[in-house]
Amino acid sequence: MRVRTAVMAVVAAAGVTVGIGAAAQAQNPPCYAQGDGSLKCGNYAPRPIYNKTSWGDPDNQQTWPKRVDTLRSNPSWFKCYIRGEKHSGGNNVWYYTQGDDTGRYGWVPASTLYTPSDPFPGVKKC
Repeated sequence: MRVRTAVMAVVAAAGVTVGIGAAAQAQNPPCYAQGDGSLKCGNYAPRPIYNKTSWGDPDNQQTWPKRVDTLRSNPSWFKCYIRGEKHSGGNNVWYYTQGDDTGRYGWVPASTLYTPSDPFPGVKKC
């Protein structure tokens, strides 16, 4: 009886692990470049979309980027990329996209996306 209970516990734990892995994978859609050079990619939504690719002067609030919209969809579409100021992702790649609240366009740092490398291969430069 004890052996059977132990085996069932191991099987149940394995099922939970597989279930968690499948759920995490569903939340992280793969990235792929489309034929027109744009990118379809999973991301850490919701995230702000900014009007520029730099953080500005820390001492001058007027130079800080403005939030123009919010990225809520996952996966999302990104038109192209550009190199801007270095961000928390450790590189200077920013992707251009359309927001989900007002439809305004702007920039998100590459650290927002689930890309394995930046810029993602096959995505055009803006």
